[in-house]
Amino acid sequence: MKMPLVAVLLLGLTPGLVQAQATSGSADLITKPHLQWHSSHTLWQLYPERAQQLGQTGKALIRCMVSDADALTDCRILSEAPTGFGFGDALLRISAYIRVDHLDGDKRTVEGRPMDFPLTFALR
Repeated sequence: MKMPLVAVLLLGLTPGLVQAQATSGSADLITKPHLQWHSSHTLWQLYPERAQQLGQTGKALIRCMVSDADALTDCRILSEAPTGFGFGDALLRISAYIRVDHLDGDKRTVEGRPMDFPLTFALR
């Protein structure tokens, strides 16, 4: 059985694949977050089950607000591909275990600001 590669992508071991994305018209959108994984769960456990069984890779993008506890809140799915495999819902579950460092890469506070969070799900 193929092992999901999502953990490698999320933890930034593959540079450039997980970072916030700037969106035109969102001047306050966090563009250089520092993310931390806060869970005893491993990310492969959160890979969509049907997609894993069928060997399907995919992508999802969510937008969240950053709380005063540096957690992602009020997340909503902006896109997922391909549809029907649960990549968006999986990323929503993953977001519950993410913490954002209090300052972004530009040394601005992240509290109360929106952040786009993309993730590529892959199997190896």
